[in-house]
Amino acid sequence: MDYLWQVHLDYHWRGFLGLIFLLGVLYTLLVGSKYLLKGLDTPKDWQERLREIIQLFLLLFEPLVILTLSSYFILIQPFFHGLIVLFLLLTNLQHIKNYFCGRIILFDAGIHVGARLKSKGQRGIIIGTGRLGLRLQEGQQQHFLDYSHLLKDGYTLLADEKSGLFFRIHATTNIPGEPEKIREQLWILLQTAPFINWRHQLKIKASTKTAATWMVNLALHDEQHLNDLLRFLEEANFSCQIAK
Repeated sequence: MDYLWQVHLDYHWRGFLGLIFLLGVLYTLLVGSKYLLKGLDTPKDWQERLREIIQLFLLLFEPLVILTLSSYFILIQPFFHGLIVLFLLLTNLQHIKNYFCGRIILFDAGIHVGARLKSKGQRGIIIGTGRLGLRLQEGQQQHFLDYSHLLKDGYTLLADEKSGLFFRIHATTNIPGEPEKIREQLWILLQTAPFINWRHQLKIKASTKTAATWMVNLALHDEQHLNDLLRFLEEANFSCQIAK
């Protein structure tokens, strides 16, 4: 018993604070690296793939941090701190359940902002994914679905790409130049458009149709601005068509 107590004494507050600092630095580096990728002179599809890998790693890293810190905290004073952790678990059980269910659901690559989803009579476009649930836009209404009920009731991802505020557009141009420079020109042009909702990530990638065609995934503030956006792009020599 004396030996076991000595082992417990090896866990102390200084080590706990040091662990918080170390894990906090690692988390900050991971989150920051997602934004630093935008400034790198690398192909955009590489950047997008790296960003997806980092996001998947964060999905695992966050719960591991919580479990590691909780375990260390308990081992400082097992009985007293164990009671504190047990109390927090019991009083926040539903939130904790939603959080860990969310880690499972978000590993599904189809769950992302802009995807269409149906679950237990509710359907709409995903406009936000949080740590405890996601938000669906259905017409003028917004619904919040917590992850535990989503996992329990099941869900269906709808294949329709055009709905509500999210659109996929084929942009074709006869502007001479290298494809990457044309893509950059289209990106700069879209940044000046007042109709785009920048709360949601805009994606531009080469289309399989022709070498001069780009696939643009974007969100608008209002569906009525779609025609305005198409005219805006056509004035800049980009012929556009809504993807079927």
